[in-house]
Amino acid sequence: ASTLFELCANTLPAIFIPYPYAAKNHQYFNAKFLQDQALCQIFTQDSINLDDFLKAMLKLNLEDISTRLQNIVQKNGGDILLEKALSDNLAFIR
Repeated sequence: ASTLFELCANTLPAIFIPYPYAAKNHQYFNAKFLQDQALCQIFTQDSINLDDFLKAMLKLNLEDISTRLQNIVQKNGGDILLEKALSDNLAFIR
């Protein structure tokens, strides 16, 4: 999930090949969130071949995807989380 977040935060389009033995297939399901919004392409290790991979790369509209990825991550999200954590901790201390 952290890799997906970093790619979204930096508006970098990607093609994912999830590790098939990851716990509960979490890499696939994290990437599927983006695929469902036409923001990435997913291949499985057992089904990928060079021809399909190259075709997928050529189909990706990198500029469009990069622009739409800007809407996935909230700007100043780190600041918002920090403020929330500090206010919750201060309320707990009082």
